[in-house]
Amino acid sequence: MARIRTHPGEILREEFMMPLGLSANALALALRVPTTRIGEAGCTIHEIASVTGHATLREIQRCTDAADRERAAVKAIASISQMNEAEK
Repeated sequence: MARIRTHPGEILREEFMMPLGLSANALALALRVPTTRIGEAGCTIHEIASVTGHATLREIQRCTDAADRERAAVKAIASISQMNEAEK
């Protein structure tokens, strides 16, 4: 018998969010976990979708892009600081 694969985000959306009238943003606020924080933790867009119930990966991609830019900026600043220390 073939196994039906249902994404956890779909279950969350269909069985909880829609009946309660919650958007993905409202759920993130209710959980007190901003989507960007989940992205900063290094979660993939699919993992974020399963937690927040976002309908499209494009919505999540905006959050992970912001987290990636912040991580890159922190790494760049650290590299510049190390280079400056090495020159002294």
